[in-house]
Amino acid sequence: MNITQTACHRPRLAYKVYARLGLGLDDWFALITLLVGIPSSVINGHYLTVNGIGRDIWTLTPGQITDFNRYFYLDAIVYLAEVSLAKLAILFFYMRIFPSRGVKRVLWGTVAFDCAFGAAFVLVAIFQCNPVSYSWAMWDGERQGRCLNVNAITWSNAMISIALDIWMLAIPLWQLRSLNLGWKKKAGVGAMFSVGAFVTIVSILRLKSFVAFSYSTDNPTWDFFEVGMWSDIEINVSMICACLPTFRLLLVRIFPILRETTHSTVFSQRAEAGRAVDKSEIWYQKSFAVKYLETDELRLMSMRDRDTASAQSGAMSI
Repeated sequence: MNITQTACHRPRLAYKVYARLGLGLDDWFALITLLVGIPSSVINGHYLTVNGIGRDIWTLTPGQITDFNRYFYLDAIVYLAEVSLAKLAILFFYMRIFPSRGVKRVLWGTVAFDCAFGAAFVLVAIFQCNPVSYSWAMWDGERQGRCLNVNAITWSNAMISIALDIWMLAIPLWQLRSLNLGWKKKAGVGAMFSVGAFVTIVSILRLKSFVAFSYSTDNPTWDFFEVGMWSDIEINVSMICACLPTFRLLLVRIFPILRETTHSTVFSQRAEAGRAVDKSEIWYQKSFAVKYLETDELRLMSMRDRDTASAQSGAMSI
């Protein structure tokens, strides 16, 4: 899992360094998600593997079963943190490209909800059993303790996460309708944001595997393989979606032909000595190439107010 995330982040950070652009909150949270994912990769790639993931539990030693449960417990905590952090990276990216006040209020509200959502489920996962060690030691029936309903925790987390993914997908698509862009570019930007739908699809498939897992707990080392696979894919797809806009900027740098030329024709008229000048007599046309900086490419916002201000400024200057 961490290999894919690293492959996404390296060009992202390399572009920021090359273009001499500062790191935003979205970059930092994407990096934090990558760092948090390192222990998850180690647990999945080594500790769960050597302790029987994907194998029949009856072929394992008691020590392996205990260790498997312990690392499964740790991996679940890390996963819950990663999911919330990945969403924060995407939300802070939205804040840079949709800076209007109304959208920012919605985004800050979503950030607050995501933080509360992530923190609550991480704490519930840590203290799901009393004592905590009962989480991985209950299987032998020799210890006493109590645990929350793990199935209820995992299902509620998955369903809230799916609902939040759909909400986060709706925000940019709703804003796209008011952007001052041609239909081709709108379609391209919409397609880029729609890739986020894959995160929702993967989350649904993960929930489906959890349902099957919850009804077949006699052989957890065997049954957890599918759940773990979809969990890894979900995080990877989230990070790919977070890095896609930077990939586009990188392609524009590598292939300048992708840059667009903007043509603007401005007509104005004014009164001179009480005589209105026909607009066909006083007009000019400007043709200029857009210099692509991060702010030019990323700040996809409604241009209505800006267009109004530009029109007023043009009328005053002529």
